[in-house]
Amino acid sequence: MKRFALFVFLTILPVLGFGQVAHDAKFDTNGPMGDVLFPENEEGDVVISEVVLASFRADTLKALAMQFIDEMDRTDEVNVSKIDEGLTKITANVEVKEGTRYVEIPYGPAIERARSVVDFTMIIDFRDGKYRYTLLNFNTDRWRIRGDGKDQGPSNRIHWQRVNSINKDFKRKSTRAEMIAEEEDAYAEEYKAVMAFVDKLKAFAVISDDF
Repeated sequence: MKRFALFVFLTILPVLGFGQVAHDAKFDTNGPMGDVLFPENEEGDVVISEVVLASFRADTLKALAMQFIDEMDRTDEVNVSKIDEGLTKITANVEVKEGTRYVEIPYGPAIERARSVVDFTMIIDFRDGKYRYTLLNFNTDRWRIRGDGKDQGPSNRIHWQRVNSINKDFKRKSTRAEMIAEEEDAYAEEYKAVMAFVDKLKAFAVISDDF
């Protein structure tokens, strides 16, 4: 009975981190998730959605959204590929890149790569005078680390699974602390990069008076 009580206590013991919501990760290596940055629904899935008011008809909003997608896809930080287009809806896959790392290769210059990439599905629904964006199916791809830490997975879960893996696999405190600091920085920057994209998504129907 004492062993069971101790197990329950250790299972619910939080890991310090960011955000407001805590959920257990199904593939943790040695403990629960800590708090998270990306907002989660009751099922633990990351879903970001909002209705934006705009003084245009639905067809004009759709045209502005298509222009926004094209502009974003031409940047180095974001890739947008359209999946489906209807009369009042656009569905696309978005990749948001964060940071820079260099991969060493034999007998050649290092290759520049993103430190991490967050990809998600974007759905935009249009009505006269408003549109609704919904972002879901979040997945993060980070650099590979030694041990049980995965390099791809749901954005909140992959972060805490990697932190738990570092705590488990790296015995030297100095190495462990440095790696966890890098993980937390990457996680925070991933969130900021996605939120910067959201800010642009909320503003594509704002037309400037400057010509």
